[in-house]
Amino acid sequence: MRPRGVLWRAAAVLVLVAAGTGARAQAPATTPAVPPKPDYRYLLVNHRPFDRDTLIACMRSELERFEREDGVLSHLDDAAYALECFYRMRGYPDAEVAFSVRDIPGGKAVVFTVNAGLKVEIESVSVLGNFAFDTDLLLALAECRALRAGAPYVERDLGADMDRIEALYVRSGYPDARVEPTLLKAPSGRTVQVLVRVEEGALVHLAEVRFAGNRRLPSDILAQEVARFLVPPRPFHRLLAEEVRAIVLDRYGGEGFPFARIEIDTTFDRSAGKAVLTLVIEEGARARFGTVRIAGNDLTRDSVILGQMLPRAGERYDQDRVWKSEVELYNTGLFSRVSLKPGAFEPDPEDPAEGTLDLDLVVAERDPIQLEFYGGYGSYEKLRGGVALRDINLFGTGRMVETKFKASFVGVRAELNFEDRMTLGRNFALALRNSFEMREFPSFDLTEYETALEVGYQLTRELDTRVRYRYRSSDAENVSDPQAVDRVGAISISGFTLSATFDSRDNPIEPESGLVLGASYEWADRVLGGDIDFHRVVGTWRGYLAVAPGWVLAAGVRGGSIVPFGRTEGIPIQERFFSGGASTVRSFKEFELGPRSPAGDPQGGEAFLVANTELRYPIYKLLAGTVFADLGQVWQRHEDFASGSLSWGLGGGLHLRTPIGPARVDAAWNPDPNDGEDRWNLHVSVGYAF
Repeated sequence: MRPRGVLWRAAAVLVLVAAGTGARAQAPATTPAVPPKPDYRYLLVNHRPFDRDTLIACMRSELERFEREDGVLSHLDDAAYALECFYRMRGYPDAEVAFSVRDIPGGKAVVFTVNAGLKVEIESVSVLGNFAFDTDLLLALAECRALRAGAPYVERDLGADMDRIEALYVRSGYPDARVEPTLLKAPSGRTVQVLVRVEEGALVHLAEVRFAGNRRLPSDILAQEVARFLVPPRPFHRLLAEEVRAIVLDRYGGEGFPFARIEIDTTFDRSAGKAVLTLVIEEGARARFGTVRIAGNDLTRDSVILGQMLPRAGERYDQDRVWKSEVELYNTGLFSRVSLKPGAFEPDPEDPAEGTLDLDLVVAERDPIQLEFYGGYGSYEKLRGGVALRDINLFGTGRMVETKFKASFVGVRAELNFEDRMTLGRNFALALRNSFEMREFPSFDLTEYETALEVGYQLTRELDTRVRYRYRSSDAENVSDPQAVDRVGAISISGFTLSATFDSRDNPIEPESGLVLGASYEWADRVLGGDIDFHRVVGTWRGYLAVAPGWVLAAGVRGGSIVPFGRTEGIPIQERFFSGGASTVRSFKEFELGPRSPAGDPQGGEAFLVANTELRYPIYKLLAGTVFADLGQVWQRHEDFASGSLSWGLGGGLHLRTPIGPARVDAAWNPDPNDGEDRWNLHVSVGYAF
């Protein structure tokens, strides 16, 4: 009987709900209908010389609020004021705007009546009382924008220029400088003469820095930190005082005082032109590093993070090591955000002025799985593209495994790489690289397998050193060089390479300043398991100099030699140097500079030299141009290095700046071609030549 009762009650509820719904449906509606919003129209009277759309646009936000809030008139006040400001910023200082609202069928009309008044321009600018700076130099150094003849008179901009001039004087050691403008209007009311009166006051130099409140660090130690600000004496200004304060705070932070506070007290002797700076120091407790509490690392192991930390428990607190630890953690590439802050301080029970300071580290991890597609075009390879899949935080260890595949019209390449920046310690990089490549060259076809073990050490931010062992199985087929027939086929090459690279470029894609210096030495020997013996030396220099905004002068030299020894009499064609093409001497096709076979195919050589000079200049927005001169040669024997004539390439090009580098087209002329060499060549590629 219970189930029947439950069903009966449920049916009764449904009947009641249905009845109530029907009753509501039959009942007359009691909610009043929402009246439609009125249609607003905006009219402008006497708005010349500006067009209506421009003026409506300057009031857009205020008019939208007016409509959204059903006609609140205060928003029209704001719109009229915005319109007045528009006119005054364009040289109409007396502009006034009134508005009225009228009913029209279906809505309301808002009428803005503009009384622009006369447009006023600056007729002349005179400066009085400026003894420290010539007038033209003063206006230029202060970066004045409104103070120039012919400019529209804009009161706000004129006031901003007065502030800039005054700030220049204060920065230059005139703390009491005052600048006031006087305006002389012409009878016509259309021009105004601006007279700027400068009261420079006394020039004040920083004469002395005193210290108060310092008990743990002697004044003579602190004085050494700030001595460079006193000899020679510098003009005093607020930023100089802050710089002095920051230097002393850094010293305290490096001496274990994380809670040090410094107030600045300045006294002036204006008659002597001297300022005395007193640093009132509150040292606080001295601390040692405690534990590091880590948060936010859902994947990365704590040991990986702690391995990048410079502070060690029990060592004296050093603020610089805290900041550098943040940089080290960012440089791992594992985190999108790093915040390392002082945490809890535990005073020493025996000496409250000493204690242990913990650190709180909060990180936000990047997605470790990265999929990258890339593509491009080159005159030799034609279309090229590739895909890379990598895990930058393998099992949370901070190590990377990566697979790459590249393809073009002349070959394919596959890679499997492993990189470890954790095992050997900070600044070290351990890598295992494996690759397979099949590629067509102008005079042979290459099939190559390679395995390499590499250890790198970052000596400084700019200087990187590497040691690499690699083993290659290299097979050259369809070789057109008759002299190389006895040295083709599958060979093994086993050797060590030492390299160093110094890179101080400001931007690796679009450099405007800096240097790149590189040198490498490779030793291959049968005792290491290979089939040939040689020494290979390669050197590189590239420099970049900004000669004007957007104009960059770039120059570079590359050269090298490979020397066989032991039982090796000649170098196989796949190990020789080749030159010519979009990134070397551009008056030649890819690889076609240097010795050739009887059939005219490039054969490479045991030595090469390339020199490039290029001027890069802007044309329009992302489009830029270049003019260049290339010089180079490839020699068949290393003994002939730098002998004989060199080949030239002179020309110019266009490039379009893109996020992955410039897409460029270069045309180069060979002024003295040999038999079989082209006089002109055109190259299309991505990235600068050097």
